[in-house]
Amino acid sequence: MALINSLKHSLFSGELSDVQFMVGRQFGEAKPFSAHKYVLSLRSPVFRAMLYGTLAESAEKTIDIPDDVPDAFSSMLNYLYTDSIEDLTVDNVCATWMCADKYDLPLLVDICCDYVTDQLSVDNCLTILEDGIQRHAEGIIKRCLHFIDGFAERVLRSEHFSTIGHKALVMILGSDTLFAVEQNIYLAVEKWAQEACKAKSMDSSGASRRQMLGEALFLVRFPLLSNAQLADGPAKSGLLLPSELHDLYQYQSTQVKSPSLPFSTEQRRAPSFRIGNTVLQYKEKVFVQRSDCPDIWCAGEVVGATRRAFRCKWYDTYARYGPFGGGSGEDSFVSEKILRAAEFMIRGQEMLVRKEYTYTPVLYSRPTAQADYHVVQYWGSLWSFHFHDLAVADDIVTMFRATGSVCRSKCYK
Repeated sequence: MALINSLKHSLFSGELSDVQFMVGRQFGEAKPFSAHKYVLSLRSPVFRAMLYGTLAESAEKTIDIPDDVPDAFSSMLNYLYTDSIEDLTVDNVCATWMCADKYDLPLLVDICCDYVTDQLSVDNCLTILEDGIQRHAEGIIKRCLHFIDGFAERVLRSEHFSTIGHKALVMILGSDTLFAVEQNIYLAVEKWAQEACKAKSMDSSGASRRQMLGEALFLVRFPLLSNAQLADGPAKSGLLLPSELHDLYQYQSTQVKSPSLPFSTEQRRAPSFRIGNTVLQYKEKVFVQRSDCPDIWCAGEVVGATRRAFRCKWYDTYARYGPFGGGSGEDSFVSEKILRAAEFMIRGQEMLVRKEYTYTPVLYSRPTAQADYHVVQYWGSLWSFHFHDLAVADDIVTMFRATGSVCRSKCYK
């Protein structure tokens, strides 16, 4: 039996175990876990001190750990014995991160953070954020906030936003890279305040909403609203004090911030995403190389990142003449398959890609309205490729047919 399999068998069978943990008493009935002191001490300095140091637990056969979640503790033990983790879920990743941090397991901390990065969506980001806040999972909180920054408009419109806790609200609004129109941020905050008043059985007056918002109110950048938006929004709703409105209108007229104005006047910035040495801005315009057609590039923009690849929304900038005939989609692209705007140019009817300080033509052409051009239609995905050269079009048809795909070439004027 392989070493990893032997260790895994000894963990789950309890053979030759010399310590037992009673885990999760504060969550209900404690769950027992048998383990081996030597294995734990080799993997974690905290367990080494606990089991072989001067701590009181070192002399105990059974150790009580009331504040760890049993499922998360089990996942951590599996990682310690096998150097892998197979049962991470959105529901237990924050608790597992807390165990990893508590027992000084930096690689497991990174695994949890990377898992969150890959699993985050508009539907679950607020739930994971609040779980991370509750468990003080700083690394996961950071990943959630970074995701929310990039998808702020959609997150603010979600039903869950109006029910998040106050601490999560403050964290989100405090970001300089919360990429949303400030008017939409204000409207989401108003809805949150109204729901908070309703949950506390309070009236929804301006004073009550201010009380529920607390410091979060002063993280909304009201000076970025127009006069009309101020008049139709906070001035009409009674959320702001007369003195605050006076200072805001004065700022709108003079663009000079009064010392008594308690709101930031700085524009929020677009978030950025880093993978290795490559840093791309949210909504940055790029060209992406499709993996199924590596000689053809299409226009797109950056909308996020996983731990290994950038998420790009790709589309055909030249809807009538572009390489994909107006198609669109969203996918992950590694850095080598992304070109910034500075890395390509249009010359005549060719798109030229810069590679090693030279520009190389790729399969792309933008014909004039009068020119003859040919279209290759690949029925497997309903894409259209446009070329001036019939020979190139025929080569593409031959390539697709060789893979058993159904496609044909047409000539248009």
